[in-house]
Amino acid sequence: MSTLADYFAFAEAHPALFVNPPKGGFTILLDEAEIQEAEAQAAQRLEAQGLPAEWVRVGIVYQDQYIMLLRDAVRFPDGSLGVCTRWGGEQGAPGVVVLPFYRGQVGFARSGASGYCLGCRLCRAFLCRCRVLRGTRSAGGHY
Repeated sequence: MSTLADYFAFAEAHPALFVNPPKGGFTILLDEAEIQEAEAQAAQRLEAQGLPAEWVRVGIVYQDQYIMLLRDAVRFPDGSLGVCTRWGGEQGAPGVVVLPFYRGQVGFARSGASGYCLGCRLCRAFLCRCRVLRGTRSAGGHY
């Protein structure tokens, strides 16, 4: 995992990857105090579930010659703060994700009795507000 300074340097070198939409969606936070507050709030939610607080650290989570995983501090549309993980291609270039679409719904892989989709189970942030198909249960909110 990179330092926050590495993350800020990446954001400065690739500003197009940190542009916030004019309306709706979530807002990527680049103010250090807001990032710390988002990490603190997300850590409380994880700890309440017995999960490791280090899963909320903002920065470059992983990078190799093919992919980069970023964890951003964000403000969700309801005003709450949290973190969200996203990925891109080599050197920050946009990537592609393929999701199955069946009978008008996006399908997610089940991961056993927990009822979480694979995305939430792996990173606890990527699909922060998804619902598993067939309406069995929510992923538990955002982190």
